[in-house]
Amino acid sequence: MIENMIYCMDIPTIGAINGTGAHWQLGTLCDITICAEDTAFFDAHYLGGVPPGDGIVLALQKILGIKKAAFYAYTGMNINAQTALELGLVSEVLPYEQLLPRAWELAEMIMQAPRSTRHLAHSIVSHPWKEALANDQGFQLTHQLYDMAIDEEGIHERLMKIKERFQRSGQ
Repeated sequence: MIENMIYCMDIPTIGAINGTGAHWQLGTLCDITICAEDTAFFDAHYLGGVPPGDGIVLALQKILGIKKAAFYAYTGMNINAQTALELGLVSEVLPYEQLLPRAWELAEMIMQAPRSTRHLAHSIVSHPWKEALANDQGFQLTHQLYDMAIDEEGIHERLMKIKERFQRSGQ
């Protein structure tokens, strides 16, 4: 999915992340990323005993830098929406009910430019992602898949041992 999104979509993209969930990196790979104010970003791969090779750490490395990416990859700590904004992981933080209207507002603003401008601007903006995928994604994914192939216990079992860490209090 990541490769198709980066290499095959030649139009400006807006990621609207409406809350905490898996594979949030897809939203952060967009040209513009907005999120709901109760969103928390985290990577549970390492805590589950799996190398983080599916694109989450790649996104963190490219956006936050290698040291902060390593910290969040190893600790699995949440990045709340406000911190995500401060770190540059998202462009805006909004109340949930304003998220989709804001995405449409941004899309309408982007559509005011000529088609060639939109296409070429997206090409410029997405070029660093293309480089990152070409240089690092295969390496990272291969490491994750190799480890999963030799894993005897399993990620699910390890994550079930620490599942309370990922559940909201009161639910």
